[in-house]
Amino acid sequence: MKTLLSFALIVLTANVAFAGAHHKPHLMPDATSEEYRAALAKHPKSIFFNVSGAVQDAITHGEKNMNWLKHMNSFRKPDNQLRLTKPGDLKGHPIETPSKYSPEIVEADLAQLKLDMPQALKAILLDGGALTQNPPTDDETYIIWAKKVDRLYQTATRWTLLAPYLPQMKAEKQNDVRGYYFLVREADLEKKLRDFSNLPALDQTRLSGLLETLCQNTEGVTTRCGRSLQTAVNSKKVFEFYTKYHPGGENLWKGFFAIQNPRKELVWNAQNPNLAVLPFKTPTIPEITDFLAVNISDEWKWNGWQLRLDFTPTADVHVRFVPGTTPNVNGLGGNRITMDANAPLTEWDVQWTIRHEFGHVLGFPDCYIEFFDTVENAMINYQIDVDNMMCSRKGRMQEKHFEEMKLNYYK
Repeated sequence: MKTLLSFALIVLTANVAFAGAHHKPHLMPDATSEEYRAALAKHPKSIFFNVSGAVQDAITHGEKNMNWLKHMNSFRKPDNQLRLTKPGDLKGHPIETPSKYSPEIVEADLAQLKLDMPQALKAILLDGGALTQNPPTDDETYIIWAKKVDRLYQTATRWTLLAPYLPQMKAEKQNDVRGYYFLVREADLEKKLRDFSNLPALDQTRLSGLLETLCQNTEGVTTRCGRSLQTAVNSKKVFEFYTKYHPGGENLWKGFFAIQNPRKELVWNAQNPNLAVLPFKTPTIPEITDFLAVNISDEWKWNGWQLRLDFTPTADVHVRFVPGTTPNVNGLGGNRITMDANAPLTEWDVQWTIRHEFGHVLGFPDCYIEFFDTVENAMINYQIDVDNMMCSRKGRMQEKHFEEMKLNYYK
């Protein structure tokens, strides 16, 4: 299987999204285990000093799980490879059911895994047994348990990478849009808020949490919102509190889907309303040109409209390949896409990644939220729309992308 590294693209300096110890890692909530492994390899071993033994164990087991999978597949034909992921199999982390993780959660999940895993698999994956050419169970059973180990590895690695940035992660709570999201969907909201004091206690508690979160979108993560809400409750002005902070939540929500820093060289006009063209620097290797052309044109299209790359040696937008890097773009509307040179072009994860990263070139931001919740004492993350390609690997281009592009680019 070809890898980008085999194309002999050698880059001496990697300017990745989280290069150095002073930059918080940039990883999708549904990043692959190989992406987590690459991110972990770029951080000093000292980050392990502040994580629990269970977290370290989960990472160790997960890395062995990946190594064993590669080992077994090296003995298998291409049409009989063992795979833990496949297109259409991802569920994402919807806003209604966010992911929660912490050292305590990792420890509990690892303990349960040790209790439940079939002994033959446990002996290899968790107890130090030698790698074998085939699973000691049927393939389906192996995949079920290997997926559990893999998910735990991802959770433990994500905690390890983000734990050094807890103050920043606590402040990210300001971007939690669940208050706005659920309040605009609440039946009879105005009636309930105007009669707030007469609501059942459970409804008061639930709505108070949403209202305080909505307030934080504007005021930041302080005690100010809690005090202001209590004042509104006492003065029977809860609905007025909502109307004061609703615009801030709405603007934050819309910002996750709005193009920032639109490109000037993209051509889309009335002469050819069904075609947008963006100049792109011609790669030196034909396989990469084909990879880009096929994946961009396959994703960025809508009801007869198509975006096409115009390959030219003088274009600003370009792609480079760095071994072991986490894919990224140098800013919204940026010119440089960096991809992992070790990742096979034939894998769906790689094909999806170039489609997603190209969205950043067009100016679309990521649309997922992650923060440390001091009440739950855990990291929380969710994807605002799991069907949106800028939020989730499960997602694709949507009509809202087309309309936003038309608003910014059609002339």
